[in-house]
Amino acid sequence: MLDNALWNVLAIIVAILIMIIFPIINAFEKEEQIIRLNVLSETDMFLDTIKSKGYIDRQDYKDFKRKLDENGYIFDVVFEHEKVIFVPVYGDPTVADTFTHSVKQLSEIYTDSEIKDYLFGEDLSNTENIYKMNRGDRFVVTVNTKTKTKSEKIKTMLLGIHKNNLFYVKLGGTIQNETY
Repeated sequence: MLDNALWNVLAIIVAILIMIIFPIINAFEKEEQIIRLNVLSETDMFLDTIKSKGYIDRQDYKDFKRKLDENGYIFDVVFEHEKVIFVPVYGDPTVADTFTHSVKQLSEIYTDSEIKDYLFGEDLSNTENIYKMNRGDRFVVTVNTKTKTKSEKIKTMLLGIHKNNLFYVKLGGTIQNETY
């Protein structure tokens, strides 16, 4: 008799999980999919703005970060700037007449901390509060969450399932204009 009662209790628990918990998880996952699309869209618009202007200013960054944070999660935004440099190739670098009619492409990578330090630091030479790039340079924006999503918290608690970086967007492109 007691064995039969335990099975009934177990059946009720399973029914509750199936009828209540899983639809809640599904609803949270749909909400997160909408947020994921919003993050992708905002990142794409931000990148298009930067590519067309050729620079980032403090206000652009603050507006982008505010739009991301309106989704209810804390996001980490990382920039990378690859400055493209073309150097003429000479047969003998000390003699100008030995130009080989070719150029070598070099690049310098500027990291997120360098870009943000320049934008928000106390560099007195940056009076315009903008980080300038040149036409042809490459710029990459990476966005990911610092916090777990609602469905992720439930899945971890009940099922032991854990995923990292559910909101991860990495977009890049080439700077098209220099409007500074």
